Amino acid sequence: MDSNSTEGLTKAKKKSLLQKIFIGIIILLFAFSLGYFTISMISANYTLQSYNRTYGTSDDEASPVSFVPYHIAFLEARHTMSKVDSISLSVNLNDTIATLEMGGVVVFEAPLEGFRVSPLLRALKPEALSNLLRSPARVVSYNATIEKEPITVKQAPRDTTEAALDDDELPVVTRQAAFFTLHLDSGIRIVVMPHEEGGFDRLVYIARQNLYLFKQRLSVLFKGSLPEYVPIIMIEVSADDAKTLFRALPEHAQVALKL
Repeated sequence: MDSNSTEGLTKAKKKSLLQKIFIGIIILLFAFSLGYFTISMISANYTLQSYNRTYGTSDDEASPVSFVPYHIAFLEARHTMSKVDSISLSVNLNDTIATLEMGGVVVFEAPLEGFRVSPLLRALKPEALSNLLRSPARVVSYNATIEKEPITVKQAPRDTTEAALDDDELPVVTRQAAFFTLHLDSGIRIVVMPHEEGGFDRLVYIARQNLYLFKQRLSVLFKGSLPEYVPIIMIEVSADDAKTLFRALPEHAQVALKL
């Protein structure tokens, strides 16, 4: 066999090996995706049953709780929030509006330009959902693309002339879009996005949120446990309203929901 034939045979073997490796990687990715999807479905069903058990039965006996109409449950949650001496958030998806409230008085309104709700919340038993919404949830943590409170550091003027000059200087206001997520003690996450901000910024924020959830689930899986399914409510408001909502809310604000 001449050298050309040997070289051709070697190239053919390499090509065949690369094809087998490529097919193997595709099969592994498909198997991983299928397994991850299956576990996610099991996790969602487990979370659904957990919500129904927690909020759909009474404390003293395993019997269904009485159903409270959703608008009454929403009013009860807002009434509870009115007793707190701080700003709270109400999100009314039926009327497509989010409001900041203090002492039972609405101090700011933000119309919703759009929203999406996790199918799990829609699948809850009516009595479980109404019981879940009867009490306000509390923000346990949050993440955002802007600072909670913009801070401007200025040096004290040395005399009245310098002070007068400082009066004409305005702080630089950044135009960064306000994307933020509120993690509630009820297990629900509220994602707020400015309606005007599309394209790259929106994709980056959503990708970061999904990557964060993916890492969390993988970490739990590697520990041999079932990852938690997190119901998400995503709302869209104007860019200015998004900043107002985020910066007006205290770190552990209360939140009332009407789905």
